[in-house]
Amino acid sequence: MCLHHVQWVRTVPGGQHKCIICGEIVGWKDVYPKPEDLTEDYRARWRAHEATRDSTPAATTNRETKL
Repeated sequence: MCLHHVQWVRTVPGGQHKCIICGEIVGWKDVYPKPEDLTEDYRARWRAHEATRDSTPAATTNRETKL
């Protein structure tokens, strides 16, 4: 089981965060240390990236629609 330490979490397209150790998409409830123990700057950057979630179009997986 992965602890998802904040140093192992990277931003990925779509306003999400991904653990580089296990590859899982993670949220606030999944990371260690807990958000309230992190700096306000870190929390602001996390929220700002999550805010891009609605503005990023979903990746197209159907080859026919790419033509």
